[in-house]
Parts: sequence; structure tokens; C-alpha cells
Amino acid sequence: MMEVEEPEAYYTISTATLSIELDPVEYSEFTIILSTAYANVDYVATSATVNIPVGALDDVIEIYIESDDCGCYYGVLDQSAYSNTY
Repeated sequence: MMEVEEPEAYYTISTATLSIELDPVEYSEFTIILSTAYANVDYVATSATVNIPVGALDDVIEIYIESDDCGCYYGVLDQSAYSNTY
């Protein structure tokens, strides 16, 4: 049985970029899905660190990180919470 590191996500305000750090060995097992009121965007991890520009998406983004073998994770990014613009 393998032990997988949980993903960590960081939001950079100046570039409106979401960075997700996945398990350095098992990263290829993950699919990242960003979901907003108007769109779903899927990313297949090709490295342990995935940088996704999110400035063009809605302020509230649901983040699903899925894998058949390594677990599933969920989070929410509210971009407006990081600025004075609502």
C-alpha cells in the first residue's frame, strides 16, 4: 500500500494563478477540475507542480482533484476574498 502526499494549493494575487503541488511520484495519476457557474476546465497533471491561470474565470472556483488510486480532494477558491474589488 502506498502513501500519497496530499495536494497543496496556493493562489498568487498578482498573476491570478492557482498553483497546485501534487505528490512528486504519483502526480500523473491526478486530474484537476476547475468548476464555475459557467464552465468546467479539466487539467491532466504532467508535472508535480501545476500552474493554472484563473483570472478569466469566475471569482468563486470549485477545485476537484481526482484520481482512481490516490484519493480525491476538494477545495474552493474565492478570488474576490484576496482583493478589494468585488
